[in-house]
Amino acid sequence: MTLEELIHKGEQFIWRGDIVHAVTKPLEYAKWQETALMFLQNNFPGHPQTKRFLEILNGNRKAENKRNSLVGIL
Repeated sequence: MTLEELIHKGEQFIWRGDIVHAVTKPLEYAKWQETALMFLQNNFPGHPQTKRFLEILNGNRKAENKRNSLVGIL
């Protein structure tokens, strides 16, 4: 999977309602997170943004904020 494909796929996981934002397809979202992390670790090992991606991934943020930050790093 290319970087562009990872970004495009990651952008598709948040459903925006009037009040509530939710992760759509949580299993696919989890797989995307792991694939994106593996991509960064393989292509940019030790890079500060790779470490930041992992910190955000393991952090306690709202789904939309987490997804936006992860896509932003990519």
